[in-house]
Amino acid sequence: MRIPLLLIAAAAMAAAPATRTGPDAVWAPLMDVDAQLHVACKNASGKGLGKCLRDYMKQTEASLEAIAFSETLDQPGYLREFIPKEKIDLGRVDFPFRANTNQTIYFLNGDPPRIDEADDKVLKKVDLTREPLYRENRRAWKSAFLVFDGFTLPERVPTNDGFRFTASVPLRTCHACEDLAVASIAYDFTNAGKFRGAKLLSLEKPVR
Repeated sequence: MRIPLLLIAAAAMAAAPATRTGPDAVWAPLMDVDAQLHVACKNASGKGLGKCLRDYMKQTEASLEAIAFSETLDQPGYLREFIPKEKIDLGRVDFPFRANTNQTIYFLNGDPPRIDEADDKVLKKVDLTREPLYRENRRAWKSAFLVFDGFTLPERVPTNDGFRFTASVPLRTCHACEDLAVASIAYDFTNAGKFRGAKLLSLEKPVR
């Protein structure tokens, strides 16, 4: 029996590994590019912001890899910096049209291939309310939230059956407010790079 070529091609695509993200996916334009984007895309909204961003990237000779990476993001953004690590690489991703927290750290080239450290789905098991420090201040901190600034890189440390990245994340009542506490969050991976989940290691008072 002859198998249609389209089915063969589809099977090959399904079996092919996901494209790895590397330094070629970085878009490193001028320092004031975010301000320029706000001007260039002032009439765009919704999904049009993503198209406007990618059109601007093409105009500034962004690589095909950089544009392709931008297309994978849920919001208009781009890879500003690629940080190679063992097994799992890190990426600093810029979201120029956000009102706050314009940068975040991504875990790259594992399983899944892209993980946003600040994604609510990733942090679903990080429960601050069980921590003694939070319970002591729960009334004063009822509007507090974790602030991922995208500047501080998580630290890679080995575990008994894999490795983890640990991030120190401040708890605040506004993005520019002082730190109320600092949460230590672990992102666990197997030795093969499969993501196991995130969990809270501790919640402590900030060092003044």
